[in-house]
Amino acid sequence: MKKLLIALSLLIPSIALAEFPGIVNSSQATLYGSQQESGPLAMDTKGNLYARVIDGGSGLSQSVIPVSNNTSLNGLGTAPIGYARATTDAAEAGSTTTVINATAHSARVGDVIQFTSGTATNLDAWSPVSAVTANTITVSHAFPSTVAASDGFYILRPGPLYTSDPRLTGTGAGLQVSIDSGYQTTASGILKLEDAAHTTGDAGVSALAVNLGSAAFAATGAANDYVQFIQDADGRTAVNPFGANTSNFWNGCGTATATTSDVAIKASGGGGVRNYVTSVTCASSDADNATNINFKDGSTVVAVGGVNQMATTSAGTFSAVFSTPIRGTAATAFNFNTAVSTSSVICCATGFTSSN
Repeated sequence: MKKLLIALSLLIPSIALAEFPGIVNSSQATLYGSQQESGPLAMDTKGNLYARVIDGGSGLSQSVIPVSNNTSLNGLGTAPIGYARATTDAAEAGSTTTVINATAHSARVGDVIQFTSGTATNLDAWSPVSAVTANTITVSHAFPSTVAASDGFYILRPGPLYTSDPRLTGTGAGLQVSIDSGYQTTASGILKLEDAAHTTGDAGVSALAVNLGSAAFAATGAANDYVQFIQDADGRTAVNPFGANTSNFWNGCGTATATTSDVAIKASGGGGVRNYVTSVTCASSDADNATNINFKDGSTVVAVGGVNQMATTSAGTFSAVFSTPIRGTAATAFNFNTAVSTSSVICCATGFTSSN
């Protein structure tokens, strides 16, 4: 026995704080108990309860499970783990924050009192029962407010958490746990309400990302789906740098020959789709004329450039990269024109389309 307790203390440091009354064989004794009764419960110095049970048929240890997380106001937890409702009751006149008057109640030491109606600040708060008489219940942690007459409460009773079969050591032996969000949307809880304010000491869970195994930033879900973070093959988070509703990266070219009219580089996407332009390049083969170049959102000039007069064996060039992409008007082409009619100027651009 001593070796077992030492081993448990090493494996689970928090249990070293508890003073266990002994391991109870569930085939021979009640599953309810406390430090005052023979039972599978113990309490550490902070009021955390622990359940530890051995199955009578196999002799295997079923659990060493903390049944309180000791958070929230005055050391009260948000929802005790491993407790079931034994019965309900209501407080009577003369109750305080630590003593609940309730005639002929059925609470036991080691139970938990959780208020469900009445004084607003006490709702859903809970505290372990430390002492009982025929007509009063004393709790180990004070409730936030004085308990009023007719305030309703649950008497929650601890029990061991079982696997599907305590004799199983392989498939099927896992303990199934779910999180009730109704009890978790408080300070230090795992889940938060939408627009909830941050509070010092808030707890959360780590987020995992899916490694795509390639450099491609492939989509992982459809519209209105919850999706996971994704990474490329080198572990870099895959983020679209170009804004919401971005799709269809494009590149296009247009050629102006003996004209100063507008020439499309990227045609209209139609509907509410906008062209965004991230870079442009141009080249001229005209040996006789230099010219300015106007880049246009439809007919509106949004950027300018130019090419030199060149010999027949070379070309005048222009290039620009826009750190902030040029945002086009919905359903409008991205065009260019030359200020001077030349033998040939070709301009190419890259970008993306978006509905924003």
